[in-house]
Amino acid sequence: MDPGFLLDGRYRMERRLARHGRTQVWCGRDALLERRVAVTFLAVAPSEGALRDRIRDATRAAASPAHLCAVTTYDFGEEEGTDGGALMYVVTEFLSGETLARRLTRGLPAPQEAVDVCARVAEALAAVHACGAAHGALTTSEVFLTADGVKLLGLGPAGALARAGTRAPEATGGAGDDVRALGEIIAACLADGSDGAPDGIAALAAHCREGDGRPSAADAARFLAAAADGTSAARTRVLPADAER
Repeated sequence: MDPGFLLDGRYRMERRLARHGRTQVWCGRDALLERRVAVTFLAVAPSEGALRDRIRDATRAAASPAHLCAVTTYDFGEEEGTDGGALMYVVTEFLSGETLARRLTRGLPAPQEAVDVCARVAEALAAVHACGAAHGALTTSEVFLTADGVKLLGLGPAGALARAGTRAPEATGGAGDDVRALGEIIAACLADGSDGAPDGIAALAAHCREGDGRPSAADAARFLAAAADGTSAARTRVLPADAER
């Protein structure tokens, strides 16, 4: 695929943003609504009919969780190839900013900024888990920082299509794995209790990473929201008794 390629008579490709296995992500332009978009592609061969069906099912199922931190999906479709294969694609909002992983290469964010980012991640995970789904592959590279807040990559139809290019369309981890990953993100942002971090943050990160008795994402979100507001009494209720002392 080259810049200038017109998809479905509507989306004009401008430049490739990333490649993940067989999946490509491009920046494009929606000629109908005159807005910039991101387009995730996966070429499926004629012999991969079963994979094509699984991707359809996975992208439909992944469309259910909706949260402000999830990337907005605009369109999903398939463009038939002359060889009997198909170019499957998902069109989403175009994000300007950087991943949390890249942000951390420049040093730790201010404690208040870090707590706010972690709280938003936890809130998004809680919304996903409430729908009976999970992210399954959460890292700092899946947290995207924009001028308006935080977005979680890897959710929704685009996430399902991207996973199909590297492994099975289904997420590989469950809610417990998401909470463990949240603990890793909290520790990475706040260095396990860096100067200026609110009380209890290091204990929360450790609690999330424990094998047994982890808090739910919703509990962690409440703790982090209280930490951001400075409400210490509400924070400690999600920690185990030995962490409160």
